[in-house]
Amino acid sequence: MTVTAGLATATGAALAPTASIIMAAPGKTCPRCPERGPQPREAFYANRASRDGLSSYCEACNKALQRERRERRDREPPEPAEVADVDPKWMAEQQAAATSWLKPHDAYQEKACCYGNGNGQHAPSCLFASRTG
Repeated sequence: MTVTAGLATATGAALAPTASIIMAAPGKTCPRCPERGPQPREAFYANRASRDGLSSYCEACNKALQRERRERRDREPPEPAEVADVDPKWMAEQQAAATSWLKPHDAYQEKACCYGNGNGQHAPSCLFASRTG
């Protein structure tokens, strides 16, 4: 393990200047409460998707935001979804096109093997009756 610019790297490669600045910073400032100034890294939740691995807001602000969202959600019911007016003729055509490959039940029964009728014999209408004799 080597030490580069005051930061230890496992591979010995030098870190990018932005990464060394972020990692070397003693704390982080929450955008919602900048009057507090830089806070220790422990005051922020972990967020692997962010560049520095920390949440944007400190824990206190994050909890306050969640509380506000929850209260707003409970106070204001969601708007009902808008349903567009659809021409019934067009809808029938779409449904017919989507199900055109379906066959009626009788069409499947004509081609199905009837061997499972319990007596071990094929019915005369069965396709396999002519093959088995």
